[in-house]
Amino acid sequence: MKKLRLYTGFLLVLAFVYTGGALSQHVEWLADYQKARELAAKENKLMLLDFWASWCGPCIRMDDQTWNQWPIIFDCKKLVCVRVNFDQSIMLNRAYDVEAIPALVLTDAFGKKLYHLVGFMSSAEVHSVLGMLPEKMAVVYDLLRRLQQHPDSVQLNITLGDAYRILRMPQVSNEYYEEFLKVGMKDPDPKTEDHVRTGQAVNYDLLGKSDDARELLEEQVRVCPASAFRPLQLFLLVKLYNLDEEEDLARASFEALKREFPGDKATLAAEQLLRNMKD
Repeated sequence: MKKLRLYTGFLLVLAFVYTGGALSQHVEWLADYQKARELAAKENKLMLLDFWASWCGPCIRMDDQTWNQWPIIFDCKKLVCVRVNFDQSIMLNRAYDVEAIPALVLTDAFGKKLYHLVGFMSSAEVHSVLGMLPEKMAVVYDLLRRLQQHPDSVQLNITLGDAYRILRMPQVSNEYYEEFLKVGMKDPDPKTEDHVRTGQAVNYDLLGKSDDARELLEEQVRVCPASAFRPLQLFLLVKLYNLDEEEDLARASFEALKREFPGDKATLAAEQLLRNMKD
């Protein structure tokens, strides 16, 4: 019982610290979408749009069970949060393809949709998404402003693809990589194309599209044997072949790693991966 009281007290202290010294019971929602965008741009934050209605039972349940939980309140402090009335926001509903509620839409300050989640979500489910988001988007927003001025810039699309990949937003990352492939492939540079294709493969792996990732990696390993990304490419192939239970291919990729990059982090990671799979 004493340990339970200490643990509960510890959680309350954390809640107090994480909410800026005040045990706020709810997320701070804004109602004006345009003002929220201005604020998000000014403070270099992402936006969270909560599409709801007073008649929506699951929406009310989320108010009672999700939005008043301190991990969610803490997560939302790094976002600009907007409560959107589904019945009164036809244009926003159309703009973000919202046909059912509750719906959570995560966007950047420029209005680009990054995530779209539908249905009741527990605090744990919401935290699994919001908890991984960055507190500030200054670097990305600077790149986006520069891209607005230079929409045909190949390098800016690649850099944005890299930035969103690092932020673990693979779908958005691949959208910018695709823009490069549309514009930059007229006069392709092999090293740059290899960079983009490898980034796409990493994103496909994160998205669970293992067949797409595997196809890209196999092609890059074949056409770019001197790639700067070759250790990563071979490691990912070891991982994907293991998932597909193709032990011979996994072993062949590992042997190539060990032969070409002895002692490399990718080689050591692949060795550990194979050991874990056997265990």
